[in-house]
Amino acid sequence: MNWELLLNWMTHVQEGSWRAFRGAVAKIIDPDADADAASRRRRKLWTFLSDLGHVDFFLEGSQRWRVRAPALAGLLPPARSAVLTGGRTPRLLATLADGAAANGCRVRSDGAEDRPACIHVDGDPGGLLAAAGAAGIPFIESYASVLSGLIDPIPRLVETAKVEEGPANWSVRSFDFDSLAWVEGLRERSACEFRSRYGPTRYYLHMRRRKLLRIGKREAVYAAAMLRGIALATHDAAVSELSVPASAPLPAIHARAACLCGGAPSEVRDGRLRYRSVPYDVAAVLLVTAGQPFLEPHMSSNTPVRPQERQHGQPV
Repeated sequence: MNWELLLNWMTHVQEGSWRAFRGAVAKIIDPDADADAASRRRRKLWTFLSDLGHVDFFLEGSQRWRVRAPALAGLLPPARSAVLTGGRTPRLLATLADGAAANGCRVRSDGAEDRPACIHVDGDPGGLLAAAGAAGIPFIESYASVLSGLIDPIPRLVETAKVEEGPANWSVRSFDFDSLAWVEGLRERSACEFRSRYGPTRYYLHMRRRKLLRIGKREAVYAAAMLRGIALATHDAAVSELSVPASAPLPAIHARAACLCGGAPSEVRDGRLRYRSVPYDVAAVLLVTAGQPFLEPHMSSNTPVRPQERQHGQPV
């Protein structure tokens, strides 16, 4: 399977529909794969491309995607390395390799079989800057810290979200915090999904008295967790690992910042998505802006915390 070809194609066309992405993936996936396996593969690819900053999906709540401009994203100290993010072509990879060699840097690839490779460039900041310049792309030092400073906090999203009526005659599911799964029906103070029989889907935060706030899927889950005082995420300072339930991934920009701390995709282990090499200061920003409580290092745990639910309207 040539997943590099998929990213090259997306870079060439720059943007498109979710349907076009599904069609492109279907041409590469084993034609004998069943529907569930194909769906899992597509989700993994989508998550990787989003988390590593290659592509923005579901632009402004739509069913469209757009490739991001290429950049060399510097990893956090003490790493002396950067990862290539955004769109890419064989020509860009070749010019980056030449620029790296000319400036004392080394290019390496993780050679993954089920997704495009992570392209790392190792070297000191001056060499990385020169290598990026030779390839005609920017070098952004400590990219995850820069990115985390651009996050629009969940509490502000709730304050500014548009109030809407739920679509009539659409099926509805809500996120259940006991099972950490989407279940049928409309539940108060929860994330909810309205789905048309013709395909379109909308996500809302359900407040009291059937008040619906239109926000993204992942943002709605974390906003509901904030209202209920539920901690989905934990940070283990001893190993610099941030984790969340696999069924409740971080909002896209949070996940991207977490992955680009160390330049590696998240891993699923024991039912949780785990982001490696996330230091305390970045984890604090990511969890607070996600509306999550953040523990001091000596209190951190790998086990999610479920404090007593706060009364609606009290600060979280």
